[in-house]
Amino acid sequence: MTGAFSDPLAMWREALSKLEANVNTISMTTMETEQFSKAINQVASASTNAMASLNVFMERYLAMMNLPSANQLKEIAARLGALESGFSELNRQLQDADRISRPPGIDQSPRPPRTRQAPSDSET
Repeated sequence: MTGAFSDPLAMWREALSKLEANVNTISMTTMETEQFSKAINQVASASTNAMASLNVFMERYLAMMNLPSANQLKEIAARLGALESGFSELNRQLQDADRISRPPGIDQSPRPPRTRQAPSDSET
């Protein structure tokens, strides 16, 4: 009696493994048929056509609303990336030119602006 109660889920595991084996057998025999492959092919092509139609619809809708599409946003992002890299290169070239144009021995650190005024003669 203790053997039956030592593992209370043994019966459940056994039933589940039998069910899994039966489902695997049925699905394997079903997937081997010509009808199944034709049906899967039709579903895949219908899904592809639906996605293409949805993309065309969304592009027309966004154009009507005067909003950019996903492809247009990708193009804008690529252009911005190219501009940013160009600006970075220009900035580097300007810094190099600035470094070259300064004579050696001069302190290159930035200094605060000189805002003090010399005392006028009337104040003394």
